[in-house]
Amino acid sequence: MADELLRILYVSESCVDPQGISGLIQQSRAANSTAGITGVLLFTGGCFLQFLEGPQPAVAETMRRIESDHRHRRLRVLLRENATARRTPQWSMNLVESNTADELARMLLEANEVSAARATQLLEAVLGQS
Repeated sequence: MADELLRILYVSESCVDPQGISGLIQQSRAANSTAGITGVLLFTGGCFLQFLEGPQPAVAETMRRIESDHRHRRLRVLLRENATARRTPQWSMNLVESNTADELARMLLEANEVSAARATQLLEAVLGQS
């Protein structure tokens, strides 16, 4: 289907100094706007939890770049699904910062398995904070 979108929710350890997050967001917004990608980034100080959505080829390419980016370590995809409508059409990349979510993000990295239902609940919580 030509209008089909790809959605990805992932968690990773951050290798970014908290002072450098604004530069990362500016870079992401510019690249995402060009590629037709929207989403939200939760930065906990120690981890990233990011939701991306957009045309399948663009999101797949963005994920390849993120997976090889030195600012991420131990990246884990929690949710990958196709969709026909966007959840975050208003944001090329919204930033939510929460130091209190760091423990949860680290638990997600360590968990043996995260169900799609749990990942969806987590996404709803992040979008609710945005």
